[in-house]
Amino acid sequence: MNYPGNTYTFRQDSSFLYYFGLDLPNMVGIIDVDENKEILFSHEFSVEDIVWMGPQPSLAQLAEQIGVAQTASIDTLKNILNQNKQAN
Repeated sequence: MNYPGNTYTFRQDSSFLYYFGLDLPNMVGIIDVDENKEILFSHEFSVEDIVWMGPQPSLAQLAEQIGVAQTASIDTLKNILNQNKQAN
């Protein structure tokens, strides 16, 4: 359902929407119950995005709205998951 050529509007995954409450594309969230922390991953909006969509909140501002203290670029997600996998 969520691909660029689709004429239907974006629909966030229900689990992500339930736990993080953000209805925006290209976001990933991790809840680490062992470490008692949450991390929100996404890309920051580029200048081109802002030109087309107007002012947008930063990733840190979005995380603050939902009570998540830690954010990171989605490009770092693979490394974080691999580190966690090796630690366990």
